[in-house]
Amino acid sequence: MVVDHLFLGICHVSICSGRDRRNIEEVRKWLNTMLAYLKDTEGREDTAGLKDRVQQVQDLAYETQDAIEEFMYEVPKHSHHHLITIVLHDVAHFFKDFRPLWRFSSRMADIKKEVDNIGDFDTLRICPSPVASSSTTAGEVSFSRNDHHVLEGITRRVEALLDRVSRGDQPRDVVISVIGDPGSGKSTVIHEVFEMVKNSFECSAWVSVPPSCEDLLEKLCQELEVSKIIISTRNRNLASYCTSSHDYIYDLNLNPLTWEEALELFCKKVFQGGKCPDHLVDWCEKIVIRCKESPHAIVAVGNFLSNKPLNGTEFKNVLDSLEFDPGHPVSLSCYRIFSHSYYHLLPKLKSCFLYFCNFPEDHSVTRGKLIHQWIGCKFIEKRECKTLEQVAYEYLDELVQMSMVHVTRRDSEGRIRSCQVSNLARGFILSMSEKVNFINVLRSPSASLEESMANELFKNFKLMTSLDLENAGLQHFPEEVVNLTLLRYLSLRSTRIDSVPKSIKKLQKLMVLDLRNTLIIRLTKEISELPKLLYLFVGCPNAVVGVQVRPGIKCSTSLQKLSLIKANYKEISIVKELGNFIDLRKLGITELKEIEGKDLCASVEKMKHLYSLSVSLASKEVYLDLKDMKKSPQLLQKLSLGGRLKEIPAWVGELYNLYKIELKWSKLQNSPLEALHALRSLKELYLYAAYTVVFLVFNAQSFLELRILEIRGGPT
Repeated sequence: MVVDHLFLGICHVSICSGRDRRNIEEVRKWLNTMLAYLKDTEGREDTAGLKDRVQQVQDLAYETQDAIEEFMYEVPKHSHHHLITIVLHDVAHFFKDFRPLWRFSSRMADIKKEVDNIGDFDTLRICPSPVASSSTTAGEVSFSRNDHHVLEGITRRVEALLDRVSRGDQPRDVVISVIGDPGSGKSTVIHEVFEMVKNSFECSAWVSVPPSCEDLLEKLCQELEVSKIIISTRNRNLASYCTSSHDYIYDLNLNPLTWEEALELFCKKVFQGGKCPDHLVDWCEKIVIRCKESPHAIVAVGNFLSNKPLNGTEFKNVLDSLEFDPGHPVSLSCYRIFSHSYYHLLPKLKSCFLYFCNFPEDHSVTRGKLIHQWIGCKFIEKRECKTLEQVAYEYLDELVQMSMVHVTRRDSEGRIRSCQVSNLARGFILSMSEKVNFINVLRSPSASLEESMANELFKNFKLMTSLDLENAGLQHFPEEVVNLTLLRYLSLRSTRIDSVPKSIKKLQKLMVLDLRNTLIIRLTKEISELPKLLYLFVGCPNAVVGVQVRPGIKCSTSLQKLSLIKANYKEISIVKELGNFIDLRKLGITELKEIEGKDLCASVEKMKHLYSLSVSLASKEVYLDLKDMKKSPQLLQKLSLGGRLKEIPAWVGELYNLYKIELKWSKLQNSPLEALHALRSLKELYLYAAYTVVFLVFNAQSFLELRILEIRGGPT
C-alpha cells in the first residue's frame, strides 16, 4: 500500500528512537483507518453531521500525508554501497536530520491529539447504510414516457432499437444490450420500446439493477427462459458478455442526437412548446453546444431555464456557470449523472479519472503521456509479472469500457493511442476534485510561463511529484526544479533548453524524464545516478536525431524505455553497454557504425522483453549489418531500420508478433516483400527508398492483415 510505502520511507532515518517509531506506527494505523473510512463514506454523506465528520477526517488525512511528504523532502533517502561511505553518511546526517525528525515527531503528536478529538473512532469502522439503489439517487434522470418534448428528440433512436427487437431473422431467445455514455438516454429509449412491445408477450417486466448487483444481471441473462431481454448499461464489457453477438449491441454513441434534434429538444423544454425568441437563438445554440448534445444535460438545463426570466442575462449566467462554476446548481444537475459510475470505481481508478482535469477542454491526450503521468503520481499499483505501464493501460481501458473516457484514436492493433473526457465529464471531475481536495485548477488568461516566474512558482510547491512543462517558453533548465526532490515525472519536451545541470542527480525518485525535441545534444553523466529511472526520452524522433550519452551509463538497471540516443560518444561506442539494460521494452539508437552491428545484435539478444526497436546509421550510404542475431526478439512488435541493406536479416521473418515495420534508405536489390510475406501479424508497412526493383508483386495469400501501406522514394 502507498501508506505503508510512505512510512517505510520515514523509518530509514538512523536517529529514529524506539519511541519515535512507535508513534509513527500508531499514526500509520490511524491513517489507514481514516482512508478506509473515507472510502466507505464517499457519496453517502446523508446528514450534515456526517458531512462534517467526513470533512474533519479528510482534512486530518491530508495533514498526515503532507507531514510525511515534507519530512521525506527534508530528509531524502541516500544510497551508499561502501561501508565507509555508509558510516560517514550516518555521522554527517545525525545532526542534519535531528531537527526535521523533531519537527515531524512533534507534528505526529499533534495529529494524534486531533484524532482523539474527532470522537469515538469505533464509528470509523462502521459502514454507513448503503446508497439507495434507485436510478434517481444514482444520478440518472427518469423521463416520463408522456414527456413528448423528450420523445421528439429520441424517436429515431427508438425506431432503430425497435427494429432490432422485432427483426424476424433472429433467434427466438435473444439478449440485446444498449450502451452509451452517462446521460445519453439509454433508459428512456428502452422504456419507450418496452411500452410499445410489452403487449406482444405473455409476460413482461421492467427491472432496475444497481451497479453493485451487476453479477445478478449476468446470471439473469444466463438463466431466464424468455424470448427477449433488453439491458441498459454503461459497461461495454458487460454488454458484450450478455449478448451472443455484436449485432445485438446497440451503441447510442454511434447514433447520437443530431444538431437539429438537440436544439429542438432544448427549445421545447425551455419555452414549453413555444418558439424560441429571435434574441435568444444565439444563446440557445451556445448552451446546446456546451451540453454536447447530451439528452440529460439538455433537459436539465432546459428545466432550469424554463423557470427563469427569458432574457439574455439569465441565459449567459447559465452558460458561464456550465463553463466556469462546477458547483452551481445547474452544473451539478448536469454532472450528477457521472456519480453513478464514479462511486463504484476502485480508489486507484478514481484518481486516474480525476486526473483528466489537468487537461484543457476538448483536449485529446496521448496514451503515453497520460500513463507516464499516472505512474509519476503513484496511481498505478505493482502487479506480479506486469510492468507499471501494462497495469496503467488496463486502468485506462477500464475507464473506456465504463464509458467515462472517450477514445479519439487507436493504432492498427486496436490499442488506444489518444483519449479525452467530454466537457460534461470534465465539469464533474472539477467539482469532485474540489470536493475531495484532489487538485485545484487555476485558470489564467495567459498560458506562457516565463523562467523567472517558473523558479518563483516552484519554490512554493516543494512537494510536487509530477511536473509537465511541455511547450513552455523556456530557454534554460529551471534551476529550482532540482530542489523538487519528490519529483517522479518531469517533462521539458519541446522547450528551448540546451543542457541538463549536474544537480539533476538530486531527483532520486525520478521515474520519467522526457527531453524530446529540445536543443540538448549531450546528456550529463549524472543522469546515471538516477536509481529509479524507468523512461528516458531524448533526441528528436521525427528527424531521427539522437543525443550523446557518456560511456559507463548506468541509470536504473530496470530502465524500460531509452530513445533516441547516439551509438557513440566522441568516437567511443556505448553499444556493448546497452546489453546491461535487460528490462528494456523500447530502444532507439542512431548513428550506428557498420562495424557495431554485431555488438548491437549481442545486446538486443539480452533484452527478452523488447517490443520496439529503432536503428539508423550515420550515413544513408553505409550498410546496416544485423545478420548476427542468433535469437530473435520474439516479443518485438515495431521495427524501424534506417540504412543500406544487402538483404533483410533472416531473423526479421521470424518476428510473428511484429505489426509495424519501417525500412528507410535500404535500396535493396530484390523486392523486400519476399522476406516479409511470412509476417502474419503485419498491419503497417512503410518503405522509404527501400528498394531498387521496378515492380513490387503482392501475393494474394500474403499480408492479409495489412492496414497501412506507404511507399516513398521508389525507383523512377
